[in-house]
Amino acid sequence: MQLKARVLHFLRGRLNQGDSVEISRDPEMITTSVIMCLYEIIDACDEQWVVYLRGARDIIRIRKQFPLLATEKSLWQPLFSFSERFFAYQDVLGRTACAGVPNFKSCAWTSKAHEIDISMGCSPELFHILGSVTDLIKLKRKDPMCASEELFINEAASLEQRLNGLIQTVHQDDDCVILHSAELKRQAAILYLHCTLYNASPNTDFVVRRVPEILQNISLCLDSGLVTSLTWPVFVAAVELNPLDDMIMLDNRHVSGREFVLSTLAVMSTCTIANLERTRSVIVDVWQRRDLSLLENTMQGITSD
Repeated sequence: MQLKARVLHFLRGRLNQGDSVEISRDPEMITTSVIMCLYEIIDACDEQWVVYLRGARDIIRIRKQFPLLATEKSLWQPLFSFSERFFAYQDVLGRTACAGVPNFKSCAWTSKAHEIDISMGCSPELFHILGSVTDLIKLKRKDPMCASEELFINEAASLEQRLNGLIQTVHQDDDCVILHSAELKRQAAILYLHCTLYNASPNTDFVVRRVPEILQNISLCLDSGLVTSLTWPVFVAAVELNPLDDMIMLDNRHVSGREFVLSTLAVMSTCTIANLERTRSVIVDVWQRRDLSLLENTMQGITSD
């Protein structure tokens, strides 16, 4: 906490001392924002991390209005590019949970759109599409009736088509593990689209087929030594497990999907930079609410008889 207080003191002091253009060109500011954003995600995963994201957004916006000098560009442009993509990535992930207003636009995804970014575990194009999905979700939540309109239906179908046809490439063709991670995220994105835009549920045929496939691929990633970059696919599949039948086939044996998810999160907690306790808590809460709903429906059926 003392270190956090010192960092906040540094940021406040720096913001009070320099003008906005000078601050936007200072690599320490954007680097500190990345570190503090990660810290808040790992520590509490509450709204606090968004404060640093929005601050970084403003820094990046101002910097783009006043391009770096040639000497500065050669030194710091890779850092600024990475930071912008990092924050855009976190922005989209956050919006998959709440469908909030986007803080970063598509400019972060234009460079080498189909080539897998190692830090993301997938291609920028995948998250560009996913960001567009969250935009439609926000529109649907604001006006549920729009989901039946032709424009909404066509846009949702177009995004699904783009996800289905997305081919992600890797700089090193022999890196199968990275390709597998990217494909896993693509599959999770398709499932997410169906559940949020098409109102698919755990007992929908598409979901019943897709969830075990994703969990099986997560198991393959773990067997390959890939533990990081799995949090979002695990979450998306876990919250759509069928409460009446969560059995999946792994290594030629049937196992409980819920049990597999919890054991996977336990393994990931040893080497993943994420707040997995918060992730686990949300997943378990979804399971409990679904179980309670099933119990209530069963009791109503008994009493009505």
